[in-house]
Amino acid sequence: YGIDAMAAYSSAICDALLTTFLFSIAAGWTLPSSVVSVNTENVNALQRYILTNFSHPTSMSFLMLAGIVTVLFMILAQWGRMYSDDFDSYHELDHWPGRILVWMRLVLGLMFLGAVRQTSRQSPVGLRKFYTKFTVAGAVWFWSLPFFAWTTSWAIPSYLRRNVVFLGTFVLQSILLGLLSWLVTAHH
Repeated sequence: YGIDAMAAYSSAICDALLTTFLFSIAAGWTLPSSVVSVNTENVNALQRYILTNFSHPTSMSFLMLAGIVTVLFMILAQWGRMYSDDFDSYHELDHWPGRILVWMRLVLGLMFLGAVRQTSRQSPVGLRKFYTKFTVAGAVWFWSLPFFAWTTSWAIPSYLRRNVVFLGTFVLQSILLGLLSWLVTAHH
């Protein structure tokens, strides 16, 4: 039971870390400040806030986002364990923690798209190709869990859903992690 609980919490922490990592790159982390300087004519207040406060992983806003996302994912992991001892259960739509997690991933994916879109617009032409690939990989990472959870809820018999969601998200997210690693480390 203890090891299974630690697996659930570790999974939640990994999801939170990857979420904040994707947000930081989407908001322009590692880019010179001249590249991500905000042109007030082309952005709304939310985009301006994201670009100015989340492009630095040491900023208070970014640390607060990372902390809130981590705590929420941990709470959902523990709450999901109350329905089942299996650590994968918090990824399911069968109970409220799973539903909340799916909706959080959808909302975080939309926020990610807003940040990466604005950063891409302000980036030099040479970086736009990177941001196009990064946008697709990041969006698929955020939305793979909701996609598999919703698809299996109507297309797969209930006794197979957990395995299909687990296997589908595991394979797809593993491929995406490899692609994201390649994108941020490859030098062309």
